[in-house]
Formats: sequence, structure tokens, C-alpha cells
Amino acid sequence: MGAHNELSKAMLGIDDSTAIGKYFKAQQITFKFNAPHASHSGGVWERQIRNIRSVLNGMTSKFKGRLDTESLRTAFYEAMATVNSRPLAVDSLADPTANILTPNHLLTMKSKSPTAPSTFTDTEVYGRKMWRKVQQFADEFWSNWKSAYLKEITVRQKWHQKKRNITRGDVVLLIDDNQPRGEWSTAIVEDTTAGSDGNIRSVKVRLANQFIDRFGKEIKSATVLERPIQKLVLLLPSSDSTKC
Repeated sequence: MGAHNELSKAMLGIDDSTAIGKYFKAQQITFKFNAPHASHSGGVWERQIRNIRSVLNGMTSKFKGRLDTESLRTAFYEAMATVNSRPLAVDSLADPTANILTPNHLLTMKSKSPTAPSTFTDTEVYGRKMWRKVQQFADEFWSNWKSAYLKEITVRQKWHQKKRNITRGDVVLLIDDNQPRGEWSTAIVEDTTAGSDGNIRSVKVRLANQFIDRFGKEIKSATVLERPIQKLVLLLPSSDSTKC
């Protein structure tokens, strides 16, 4: 509502006789609002809020009284950066695994979020160093929230009816419990292995290659891994979407 009101006031001061004024008048943003007291209308983001709240409520008893005001604020900033590091879309024009759009791109204009400076144990909460308590809080939030988030976006397929299988060229997100905080592993499916029923059970994926020079040539070959489909989340289907 605030953005709508500010933009409406700004549009009143634009000169319609100029070229830029005509452009802004023709290309202005149209806001669509949910009805008041209808939080169910925003199912996607309301589900995200529920997951975050559930994770934070579960951590309350452990960290109660352990963080001062400034440290708690920092811990919430770390949690916010974690949530905003999730993949939203991919750029299919170039190497899609190397161009993952996240909310942090839009909020901070940075291509990569800062990662954890070290590893932290469960005993940090009983120590004297406040910054280590904050980092343990951030690590636990990352682990618990990522688990809940991946369960929400994973497609549960029981193979009771014919559906599209993972195919070569699909861009996928790898579910890795050992991934550092704020980092996500994306890959392209290189090969598939079917079971006795003809459905795909495991795949070979090529990880995003960071070893590329300024001319676009590979300095070092990309890593290829084999993973079961239960450890993958489909981000972008390949152009051949009819294959089963």
C-alpha cells in the first residue's frame, strides 16, 4: 500500500508532453491487493511465514536468555539472509546452473550471499563469546529451515499414474545435508537410469562449473555426480517436456 501511494503521488507530477512522461504513463505499475483479513489468499508466502515461525519457535527454549538485543537482531539478519538465498528461477539462455536468481539478488544486488566463517558446535550457546552464539543460531536455523523448505517444494510422486520423469537437460537442485549455510547446489541432468518398471530411479548430474575464464571456456572440467531422484528438486524442465 505504501509503494502504491508513493507511486501514485509521483505520477501526478510527471509531464505528459515529454517522451519520458508518455512512456511512464503507458508503462506504469498496476497493483493488485488481497482482501483485508484474507491471509489464505497468499498461500505461497504465508506457508513460508509458517515454516520460519515454526523453526524459530522450536529454537526459543535453547537460546532463551542467551542472546542480548544486538546479538538477537544480528541472528535474525542471518536468518533473513538464509531465507532470501533460496533459488527462485534460472537463466536458461546461458549455463542455467551458474545463473540462479534469488531474493538476495533483488534486495542486495549481490550475486552471492556471505557464507559461515567457520564451523560451530552445539556447545557454543553455553560459551562467553556472543558472536559464536549468533553463528550457532544461524547454523541451526539453516539446518531446520532448509529441511522444512525442501519438503514443501519436493514433488512427491508415487508412480500410480504416468507422469513426466526427470530427463536429460533438466536443471535440478541437490538436497545435501552437508551443504554450508546459505549455499545451494544446482546441476544439469546428464544421464538417467530407469528401474524395472521403466521409471527413472537415479541420474547423473553435472554441477555448476565455476572454473570458466572470461572467454567462456572451461579451465577445469565440471564435477559429475550420481544421485537418486529422491535427492533432487526440479527447478527448470528441459525443452523436451513430453518425454516420460
